[in-house]
Amino acid sequence: MKYLTLCFAFMLALQITDASAHGLRMTTADVALRHNKHLTITIRTSVSDLFRQMNWPGKPSSLLHLAAADKKTFSQFRSALIKLLQPIPVQAGKYALQNRRLQLPGLADLQKLVQVEVAEQALQKDLDVSKHAHSVNDRQNYLRAELSGFINNKPSIPQQSQVLQIVFPAALGKILVTYSKPQTRTLSPGKDSTYYRQML
Repeated sequence: MKYLTLCFAFMLALQITDASAHGLRMTTADVALRHNKHLTITIRTSVSDLFRQMNWPGKPSSLLHLAAADKKTFSQFRSALIKLLQPIPVQAGKYALQNRRLQLPGLADLQKLVQVEVAEQALQKDLDVSKHAHSVNDRQNYLRAELSGFINNKPSIPQQSQVLQIVFPAALGKILVTYSKPQTRTLSPGKDSTYYRQML
């Protein structure tokens, strides 16, 4: 009976992990506007899913081949990522994002990311888990890209500039977008404690 209970618990855990993993595989984009002018778009996406959707000259036949490739091949992969993400149209009204900056992992980090993803896939295959299932910690292996810049917020700009428009490439698949306007302040310590108050 104890053996059957353990088997059932293990099967249930696999089902829960599999269900959770389908949500985790979705690309996310965290959009944050700070000080009403500095915009940051942080994209996290599955490197294996993105690899399948991308095309570039000299693309390896599989992610496994990419993981074993040399620095030149990874440089081409990184250049393809830049070509895909750098031009993402971002507008506040009719005004485009200014002073754009794209941050991606360096070559060494990108190679490690791909190798870890390949190792995860091999482990899942050995465990006879669905090829679409990833572990709860899988998002740690996601590719992280950050696009930032400044929006034009001069008083003379019409009200329509309040509308933010971002056109993501189809290669990113389904995207869960979160928008926020973080507020920051510096707190001075009191005698016994530091007091913070914020309207919700």
